[in-house]
Amino acid sequence: MQIYFAVLAISGLSLAAVIAEREQAEAEREHLIREQVAQAALRENEKRLRAAFSQTYAFMAFLSPDGTVLEANRAALEVMGFTRDEAVGRKFWEPWWSPLPQEVEVLKTSIARASSGEAVREECSYCLRDGTFCLPTERSTQ
Repeated sequence: MQIYFAVLAISGLSLAAVIAEREQAEAEREHLIREQVAQAALRENEKRLRAAFSQTYAFMAFLSPDGTVLEANRAALEVMGFTRDEAVGRKFWEPWWSPLPQEVEVLKTSIARASSGEAVREECSYCLRDGTFCLPTERSTQ
């Protein structure tokens, strides 16, 4: 120990500085490991959510707070007659509700309420791509 300390003292480093540096490196390594574990868990949860989202027969879409469609599930797209590219990036009410102005206003209000954290459930009418009018179905925004 005395020889080690003497070598450190000659190079201008103190034992306390070397220990502090080593502890900092160990803390950074532990943080990195925790971060990697959290990222792996997040990827696994996202994988399960995507599987449930795409395999359900319910009409589902992920929206941004302003109502922009971020993703729509296959059931919603197939039943309504739209492709993913035709729906994603547009306002939620554009592809399915644009021919129904009264529903558009209800949707805008519901999305605004949901964006503020409120759970919203109601029924709505909608239109298929070919213009077929469909009677109310339950709508939920959370």
